[in-house]
Formats: sequence, structure tokens, C-alpha cells
Amino acid sequence: MRYSHSRSGKEEAVIYSSDQGTYDTQKECAGMLGWELSKVHVINKLVGGGFGGKEDMSVQHHAALLAYHTGKPVKVKLTRKESIMVHPKRHPASMDFTTACDENGYLTGMTAVVITDTGAYASLGGPVLQRLCTHAAGPYHYQNIDIEGTAVYTNNPPAGAFRGFGVTQSCFAIECNLNLLAEKVGISPWEIRFRNAIRPGAGTSQRSDCCRRNCPCGNSACSKGHL
Repeated sequence: MRYSHSRSGKEEAVIYSSDQGTYDTQKECAGMLGWELSKVHVINKLVGGGFGGKEDMSVQHHAALLAYHTGKPVKVKLTRKESIMVHPKRHPASMDFTTACDENGYLTGMTAVVITDTGAYASLGGPVLQRLCTHAAGPYHYQNIDIEGTAVYTNNPPAGAFRGFGVTQSCFAIECNLNLLAEKVGISPWEIRFRNAIRPGAGTSQRSDCCRRNCPCGNSACSKGHL
């Protein structure tokens, strides 16, 4: 981070960062300093592996604030211990899934109540929860579903975007339930999934249509959901 103050009184900040949200960094650092966006310049260096873990602010604002007060270039780097303490993590989730099927293993319905721990700050708690709930039923056909999700603030480190973006949590729950149902019905875990998998042209339980093949509109790549 480099801070400059010219003789004309013009203040500017140049932030060298490795993150996935260049404009978010600019906006948040400008807001912290009370400056217009045009005074904060963010130069994104090599991002490397991200997968959501570099979407949140981590040290950029610390560097900007310290450079502002000292008038000197500032570099901030977290130790492993500090990173574990303060950097956003995957959302812990408390999930209560109930899944039902008939005697032949065909799914009839499911209910889910999910509470995610978004930590001390919202970060991407809302979008992650939305994706978690959207995929909670999995790629299977049901007659009825009811999904309720809530993200709560806690005094834990913030939770943010991680690869899978909430889907890994709900996927774990529904797939575990399918294994239990298969055992009760007396069929294999593979068979219960085969019997209930969404077929081309069928709508999902979330009213998202799967019609990438043989769509009436004639476009083989169509994903608009013509039925």
C-alpha cells in the first residue's frame, strides 16, 4: 500500500492486493478513509488460487489506514495463526433434513431447516445461504419440498465464500438421507439415486427447468426452460 500527499493537497492511495474483489477493495477502503473512489487506486497482483477465499477484505484496509497515518509505504501480511483467527471460513451449518419416499424408493417429499453461522460480519452470508437452500433438494425429483434457511450473526470469525458456496453443506445432508432411505427400502444407494434423478425435460423441485436436450425452441444449447 502506498499513500501520497502532493503539495497541491491532493491525497491518493495505491493499494497492491491479491484478491477477487478489486472494486470492493476500492469501495471499502475509500469509505473507511472518507475519500471519493477516484482517490483510491487498487492494482490487483497475481491472485493465484481463490475459489471465494479472497473475496473478502482481509488486510487491505489495515494497510491503507496505517499508510494514511504514517505517510509511508505499508505491507501487511498475516501469520498462519492470525489468518486462522480472522480470515473468513466456510459457513458452519446446523441442518435438520427430513426426507420421505414410498415403498419403491421414489421420493415423495423433503423438509429442511438450516441455520448458518455467518460470524461477526455478514460478508457473503446471504448469497451462500441462498445457494445452500437452492441446492438442498439435490438433483432429484420430489412431489413436495419445504426449505427454510437463516443466517445468524455470532462472535465467531466471519464466514465467507468457499468453493461450493454453501452447496457442500446441504449436499452432505441430502445424500446421507438418501443412503438411509435406500437401506430402509432394501435397494442400493445407486439405485435410489437412479430412480429419482431428474431426467432431461423435467423441472426441478425449485422450478428450474432442465431442458438442455431436445428443447422445443430448437436450440440444443438452450437453458431457458422451455417446456
